[in-house]
Amino acid sequence: MKKYLSKFESIIANPWQTGFIWLLVIFLLVSFFLSLSIDLRYDHYTYLSQAMLRGHLYLDTLPEQAFDTIYVQGRYYPNFLPMPAVILLPFQFLFSQFESTFWQGYLYFPLTIAIYFLAAKIAAKRGYNNIDSKYWGFAFCFASIYFLSAFSPSTWSLPQALSVALMLMAIVEYDNQRRYWLIGALVGAILLSRPTAALGIIFFVLIFWRGSPKLSFKNWLALLAPFCLAIVLWGGYNQARFGSPTEDGYRLVNNKDFIMEGPAYRQD
Repeated sequence: MKKYLSKFESIIANPWQTGFIWLLVIFLLVSFFLSLSIDLRYDHYTYLSQAMLRGHLYLDTLPEQAFDTIYVQGRYYPNFLPMPAVILLPFQFLFSQFESTFWQGYLYFPLTIAIYFLAAKIAAKRGYNNIDSKYWGFAFCFASIYFLSAFSPSTWSLPQALSVALMLMAIVEYDNQRRYWLIGALVGAILLSRPTAALGIIFFVLIFWRGSPKLSFKNWLALLAPFCLAIVLWGGYNQARFGSPTEDGYRLVNNKDFIMEGPAYRQD
């Protein structure tokens, strides 16, 4: 107990550390309360996860502002990839037992907390001291472009926040245990969240290609197999919705049928 009290006293004795802690607490509180301020107009992943629990991929309930939904053969589908909804599934199932809803905004605060600690851990691994690595984590969350996602619990921000967390997890894994299958699985999950962010697989391929010792065939297979599986799952998801593995829905969009107050796009 004395050890922790002594450490706490040393922290508050430093005005820079004290100021940083207060600043971090304030920003985290803002992020927390914003994550609870549910914007029911944009909750595509909430409704998609509920639909998945019922065994299908079309929306039973439409958001108030159903941008990025497509009407195909009498059903509304979101354009978005499914990973954020898959992450929501266990929480949605638990809440459904109490006839309640787990809104997608609830994920933002724990995601931001995780990103803070992951960024700080990456900085510490690269030689930053204890307090500087925490500054680095704070700067990543609240002094970079990520802060737009940290403070905006919308459908379009969720895959961005999730992709950031998954990529940082992949980098932490690279820095430490280097389980190749896990790195590949994390980047594969990014592909099913926000495909452009999955280009990070190129970083891992190049760094392992140029590294020493060279990776064995077994390790290359462990790295790339989960990523390739994610591509197959993406195609299967498209096939189940639109009848083609290469049709993600955007080519079915008909902007002239855009309705501001209701479902956004229709293709009969």
